[in-house]
Amino acid sequence: MQTITLYVNAESTLGVVRDYANARNASAPTLTRGVSACLKMRIFASGENADPYPLNELVNIPAWQWVMDDDFDSGSNYILVADHAGINVQSVTEIINETEYTFTEFTIPLSEMNTAELNTLLGKQEQVATLNGELVGLDESGSEVFVLQVKGFTVRNRISSTGNPTEIAAEYLNEAQVRALCSAGFELIFSETASETAADWHSPQGENDKFFRLRLKGDSRIWQSGNAADYGWSDCFGLLTGAQGEPGTDGKTFYAYTAFATAADGTDFITDGTEWTADHKFIAFLTSEKAEVTAEDFAGLWVKFIIDSAANIAVADEGNYFSGTTVESVFQEIGSMLVGLEDLLKEI
Repeated sequence: MQTITLYVNAESTLGVVRDYANARNASAPTLTRGVSACLKMRIFASGENADPYPLNELVNIPAWQWVMDDDFDSGSNYILVADHAGINVQSVTEIINETEYTFTEFTIPLSEMNTAELNTLLGKQEQVATLNGELVGLDESGSEVFVLQVKGFTVRNRISSTGNPTEIAAEYLNEAQVRALCSAGFELIFSETASETAADWHSPQGENDKFFRLRLKGDSRIWQSGNAADYGWSDCFGLLTGAQGEPGTDGKTFYAYTAFATAADGTDFITDGTEWTADHKFIAFLTSEKAEVTAEDFAGLWVKFIIDSAANIAVADEGNYFSGTTVESVFQEIGSMLVGLEDLLKEI
């Protein structure tokens, strides 16, 4: 059910549709044939300000009616009638554009929006804007004790037809359609013979298959009998084959052995990395195939890859900047210079 809110100045029995602040006139809302609606009609006490209509004058009225018509002929049927039992009135508070408003609000459900009278009124027109609404309150004796009319409701017609449109087959595919077909991809089935029998075709391809058919991927039809074309499959095509090529050469195998030792002569030789210790500072590599490697196989290949200490690292520019010959002695000289610089800064 579509909820439609409208604001009405109810100072007289002929209400005037206004905006939410009761500042200017507005158009009555639009309904749609066949779409049930619930009117939320908020009424003001006057046209001077946004004061709500006094709720205490309405809450004790036991019964309400809402009808809609485009004429005032008592000899014709109403065009629309609300669900009278569902009409009620209450006070609601709402913040609109950071301002709080209190409204006296009628809830008016219109569940039947596809009457024969409305259909006759609309005919083939897109819409009509001549529908009027009338709210009536009745007391316990059935006397009418309140009335408010609102003019100028619009009702839109629906798009109707006698059936689905008749499709015109295209004579060719446009670029977008061709791209869509290519993007979908194809599925294939295979056979050992150019058979027209569904049972001879299968997927995936077998070693002895010599023929294939294809169709667009996503086609859910299952070919069990009849013509393949009726299930989207193409004609039968032979798989491309050629003369058998020359035998290829045997592949080559490469070997790599890694060994560790504690000295350049292969002392404490090991090839299992899990046996490595911090003393194994030499490493060697061998790429010749060996049934079993020994320390002698790595003779002359040992390289020291872990230094003993910083004291063994020579300084390349001996005598240019530092007098020492090792990294350790250089750091000692730098420390002395920093201490001297600190003393100089203290004097400054």
